[in-house]
Amino acid sequence: MSTDVTTCGFMNIRRIARLVGQFYDQRLAVSGHTTSQFILLAALEKMGPTALTPLADFLEMDRTTLTRNLKILQTQGLVATSKGDDARVRLISLTADGENILELTYPAWEAAHAAFLERLGPGVWPHLLDQLNTLADRIRP
Repeated sequence: MSTDVTTCGFMNIRRIARLVGQFYDQRLAVSGHTTSQFILLAALEKMGPTALTPLADFLEMDRTTLTRNLKILQTQGLVATSKGDDARVRLISLTADGENILELTYPAWEAAHAAFLERLGPGVWPHLLDQLNTLADRIRP
């Protein structure tokens, strides 16, 4: 039995995600950080000190992957953990170094994002983003 996987949703979305990731990573390379690291720092900036589960939910990441990625940033001194109001909860936050790296990386990200939008063409991204969000809503458990 031969199955044609070229129309597989997973394969195609993963393939495109890798291409988009490479596109941004090449442009953020000057910062010394990957797009994934930048997005994690930016999410922490947006959310402020937060527990692991809300951060994982916001990023739609599993906690194990997020913990592994945070450990790298913590080793680099870019994020820190502290006790929350409930002693069982650890809060994750940006350090001053993390805020500085984020501020230094924003211009590279802005240039990468502008180049991405230019490659897509006028008006394409808002429509595509809407479709991606609809897809996420339909398949989210």
